[in-house]
Amino acid sequence: MAGARADAAATLANAEAAAASAIDQARGEGVRAAEATVQAQLIASRRAARTLVLDAQHDVDAAARVRAIASAMGFRERPEYQRLLDNLEASAKHRLGSAAEIVRDGSDGGGVRARAGKRSLDYSLTSLALRALGDVLASIDEPARSVPVQADPSA
Repeated sequence: MAGARADAAATLANAEAAAASAIDQARGEGVRAAEATVQAQLIASRRAARTLVLDAQHDVDAAARVRAIASAMGFRERPEYQRLLDNLEASAKHRLGSAAEIVRDGSDGGGVRARAGKRSLDYSLTSLALRALGDVLASIDEPARSVPVQADPSA
């Protein structure tokens, strides 16, 4: 009888050890699975956030293009516009030669367009405004980088 109790105790101890080992293994697998799930969710969240930022930047850029073109086209009504046309035409002739074909204040964007053989210049108001805006937008850093992160003073 004592041998049977010892065998039963050993079997119980082995079963408890095996159960504890299985529980530890399952716990470890569960932690790894949870970590993988959290990592995948984090990656998806970052991608979604980046998409939102890019969409917002695109919307801002598009609105800025509309305003820049409207503002540039409004310059046609100002008294300085004829002087600008003269300067743009002189620049085009300087770069392409005096025989360049010049279109002043075209209906498709104002300003000056010039052509000499295969070479051409686009000094239209639309083109000038978009180039200037492109330069400005290219010089602007991403919003997340341009806003300094400050520590919470209450912490």
